[in-house]
Amino acid sequence: MRILVYDVAAENGGAVTVLNWFYGIHKEDKENQYVYLLGKHTLENTDNITVINVPEVKKTWLHRLWFDYIGVKKYLCDYKIEQILSLQNTDIPFCKLPQTVYIHNALPFSEHRFSIDEDKKLWIYQNLIGSMIKQSIKRANIVIVQTNWMKNEVVRQTGISETKVQVVFPEINLFEDVIWLPADKCTFFYPASDARFKNHDVILEASKLLYQKGITQFRCVFTLKGNENSRISRIQEEAVDCGMDFLWVGQQNREQMSDWFAQSILLFPSYLETVGLPICEAMSVGAPVLLSDCLYARDVAKEYANARYFVKDNAAALAQLMEVCIVKRQDNGGAR
Repeated sequence: MRILVYDVAAENGGAVTVLNWFYGIHKEDKENQYVYLLGKHTLENTDNITVINVPEVKKTWLHRLWFDYIGVKKYLCDYKIEQILSLQNTDIPFCKLPQTVYIHNALPFSEHRFSIDEDKKLWIYQNLIGSMIKQSIKRANIVIVQTNWMKNEVVRQTGISETKVQVVFPEINLFEDVIWLPADKCTFFYPASDARFKNHDVILEASKLLYQKGITQFRCVFTLKGNENSRISRIQEEAVDCGMDFLWVGQQNREQMSDWFAQSILLFPSYLETVGLPICEAMSVGAPVLLSDCLYARDVAKEYANARYFVKDNAAALAQLMEVCIVKRQDNGGAR
């Protein structure tokens, strides 16, 4: 069978990780022939995989829309495609071939609904592009998602049969040989980007509440530089003004990440994730995790004994959980 793997959108981050994962699987499949139709990301041709790059589709959204609706049809005919696997959340419109759509963007299905005032771009994606994604799901023959919570929400929000949805949890390289041994000073670690929904503000507000109670023997470590945008800069400046031990370490390599997970408590207040990779990584070393009480977190942590939850914007609730960890560390001989 000749199968088109369609992913002109993938350029970096998680989308490329998903693309490379399927590429590795398909290289070992000698029964089928694959045509990878990509944008700028490059892969090597193999005996059973033909890679075609069309970087011009990345110029503007109009170029992309034209290619999705019209330009791609040429390749379907030229390569006598019999089946399509789309890795970019949407199907190829007006195409009668059997299609499988891989959904890895949680935004349209998140319980947090963005307003225009909160974030215009995320509102547009969640509502307008989200509607396109949901229509694609309804048309697709098979839908693949990464987690059970995504499957439940896809079924609930589109009305399709659950038998049409397959859950394929992403392959994750965990720190299974690392043992959690907490630092002397209670350390909270938050590996995250500077996106608004990563919710760094609640950590600042919770820390202020702890300092007001005289609880200061802890530090918070972020994988940012502290100057990524005006909001992050404000958090960094307020932490300095309050004398807080906020450590901005920037992007970390795998070995450095392993060291932080091995000595820290994971703080994860994000309210928009598909999987929440750092949660899996922290659990693999046995670290306690303090999580925003969202569908993705409940799904990933499940029955993990060292997981505690707080309402995403409730700084007081987070402060209480942090205080329990700090006091416990002091009682066990940590820094006072």
